Amino acid sequence: MAAPGTPDGPVVGPPPELCIFPYRDPNLSLHQKHKIILMKRRVRLQQEALLKHRQQMKSSVSKGAATGGGGGDKSHQAASSSSSSSSSSSSSQGQQPLLLTSPLTGFEVNWIMDDSNLERFLRAREWNVAKAFSLLIETIKFRRETKPERLKPKEVSKANETGIMYRRGFDKYGHPILYVRPGKNPPQNSGDEAAGEKSIKLLVYMLERAVQSLKRQEGKSGITFIIDYNGYTNANQPPLGVALRFVDIFQNFYPERLASAFVIDTPWYFSLRFQLTI
Repeated sequence: MAAPGTPDGPVVGPPPELCIFPYRDPNLSLHQKHKIILMKRRVRLQQEALLKHRQQMKSSVSKGAATGGGGGDKSHQAASSSSSSSSSSSSSQGQQPLLLTSPLTGFEVNWIMDDSNLERFLRAREWNVAKAFSLLIETIKFRRETKPERLKPKEVSKANETGIMYRRGFDKYGHPILYVRPGKNPPQNSGDEAAGEKSIKLLVYMLERAVQSLKRQEGKSGITFIIDYNGYTNANQPPLGVALRFVDIFQNFYPERLASAFVIDTPWYFSLRFQLTI
């Protein structure tokens, strides 16, 4: 019999990949692990309540359609009454309140139930389960609205023509590096009223790509930022609302993702402002 790997021998596939399971921090205490279990329990209860509510809505619509004769209006009224009655009964009977408009998808469940993901939300709220779960729900709403995992390069290429942001390489600890160049921001008087929204979409796209490149099997969950102010002037300063939105998105919807940040080539007055703040 021919040796494995030779033309006449049996086909030999690639060696099995190690660490194919989600990363779990070995340094977590039993108390912290229990908090992750409690988070998963809340997710399951919410999903069960959402699925039950959807089934009730379908049943009420089918009953209204079966009656015939203006069934469309009646079924709509029945669905509305069912929705209000279910939400009121859940609150009166102490059942799980509906925090989302529809059940979690398979993609969302896989993303949410990852231990390292739940750990980030708990750390961001000092291991308070109720606050961490509330932050998780708000993040799900944000992701449903923006659909960051579906953003394509062509949707943000126009906003990044000058190279405001780009992701390249890893630092010595294995964190992906995201370069930000505020000096490439278009001037505020450029006349593009949608520039702020385009910049926000670009930020979300870059954050999502950086997260996707994380070496999760090695326990890496943070991103390193290099903020290069070369060529920056006051004309490049984004509107206050856009800047605050940047901070809000990264702080609340990508919690505990900052590994480190380096600010280089800052204008001289930055150091003066820093001295005044401290």
